[in-house]
Amino acid sequence: MSSFPFVINIVNTAFGVTVLAVPYCFHQCGLILGAFLLFASSYASKKSCSLLLRSAQISRKRDFESLGFHVGGFLGKFIVEMSLIGYLVGTAIAWFVIIGDVSPAVVSSLLGIEKTWGLRLVLIVTIGICIVFPLSLVKDITSLSSASNVAIGIYTFFVLQLFFSTLPQIVSADWINGVNFWKPDGVLQCLPIFGISFLCQTVIFVLYEALPEPSVKKMEHVVNTAMDIVLLLSFTVGFSGYVRYFEDGVQGDLLNNYNHDFISEFIRLGMFHCYNLHNMNWGNNSNTTATVHNNKTTTVNNNKTTTTTNQNNWTM
Repeated sequence: MSSFPFVINIVNTAFGVTVLAVPYCFHQCGLILGAFLLFASSYASKKSCSLLLRSAQISRKRDFESLGFHVGGFLGKFIVEMSLIGYLVGTAIAWFVIIGDVSPAVVSSLLGIEKTWGLRLVLIVTIGICIVFPLSLVKDITSLSSASNVAIGIYTFFVLQLFFSTLPQIVSADWINGVNFWKPDGVLQCLPIFGISFLCQTVIFVLYEALPEPSVKKMEHVVNTAMDIVLLLSFTVGFSGYVRYFEDGVQGDLLNNYNHDFISEFIRLGMFHCYNLHNMNWGNNSNTTATVHNNKTTTVNNNKTTTTTNQNNWTM
């Protein structure tokens, strides 16, 4: 079995809703500083995944809670669990905000109805209950690789359409005197956005278990390949989006800079599908990380509780 489906899953996990904010971050930080922060975030994500895998190999633990317990006892486990919950809640909030921005525009354009706050509320509730929640209960996230391929195709179309529509403006070089290249004032605002653009740590252990003949080196290769793809796509969107719309004012959600023509509506509809799949990825991981180990036995002896968990072997 090829490792390509695992690369696609990681790319789709990391390359989510935040990519639409990358041009705004380039606008706030400048092209050179923004690109540097993007590359630094990609490198930091690679190193953190490598440290997680190697620490798991040494400790023979295969999830965040066990690692936290191994390092810091019950307090460490509690901190890890609260951090995961905070991350998932924050991702859910961001996802629903984006869905609330995108779906009313798509539906009102397709059905010819007025875009109102009531329509926004109905769509958020309906999509959340009828689509996202059932799909988030899928246990095996590798089964989503086919849908991930569709999402990657939509992302690729979005990136290429943005780049080639901006290419004449890039070649003309008229933008050089109008854009910012170094603007440190925006670093504190944009650094969290750059960082979350490469967040894939929550899927590392799940995908490792699904790898054929899993090893740390093989998983590191999968992660590094996925992060390079995400870096290339994110930089292309950030650079092209900033150069194309810097005169009009780059919005926090790049789709707000788009017109309401056929191509723009198609991209919005495609992004709507990608957001749903992105939400499925972190929803499935919440099921995995929030579940206490399945293969575990607990014994009580002399008022002390000892927990033993059957772990898979970790190999290089």
